[in-house]
Amino acid sequence: ISRTLAGYGRIILTDGKVANLNLLREVFDRLAVVPQLAHKLQEKLPDSSRRHLEARDTVFAPIEASITAANGAITVRDLRVESDTFVLAGAGRLSWDGVLSSQMMLSVEPGLSGAIIGSVKELQALSDADGRLTLPVILQGRLPNITPLPDIDYVVSRLLMTKTREWLGDLLDRALPARGDVVRERHL
Repeated sequence: ISRTLAGYGRIILTDGKVANLNLLREVFDRLAVVPQLAHKLQEKLPDSSRRHLEARDTVFAPIEASITAANGAITVRDLRVESDTFVLAGAGRLSWDGVLSSQMMLSVEPGLSGAIIGSVKELQALSDADGRLTLPVILQGRLPNITPLPDIDYVVSRLLMTKTREWLGDLLDRALPARGDVVRERHL
C-alpha cells in the first residue's frame, strides 16, 4: 500500500524535537575546512552563546508544511524549520521506511552569528548582508539517526573568494596611490 499511496495535505508539528542531536553544533563540527573550528568556538565563544552549542537536543518552533505523498515517500517543498538559534529552509523527502533526504539553507540567528564570527574570523566569509551565517546543509539518514552535512564545496569557495578579494585589495592598495595623494600632471 505504501508504494501506491498518493495524495497531498498539510502537516502541523507543534512539539518538534530531534533528541540527542544538536544540529547546529554538528554542522560546525563537520566544517573541517576551517582549521580547529570546534576548538576555537569552545575556547573563544562567550558563555551565553556556547550554551546554544552545548545543548543536547534541537528543539523546533511549531512547523507547518504542505506535503505530497507519492512513489513511496512524503515530499515537502518550501519547508521552514525554526529553532531559537537558526532557521532551516528548503525541501525534503521522507520515504515510508524512514530514510530522510533534504537540501536546506541554514541561517544562524544574528546575535549568535556575531558571537561565532567574533570567535572565528574566517567564518565572516559565510555571512549574508544581515550578518547571519548562512550555508547549505544536507540532512540525511534513517530516522531517528539524522546527519547534517554542510556543503563543503560551497564553504571552500566562499572562503577562497574572500581571501582572493583580500589579496587583490592589498595588491591594489600597494600599487595605486593613496586617495589623499595628489597625482600631478606634467605639462610639456
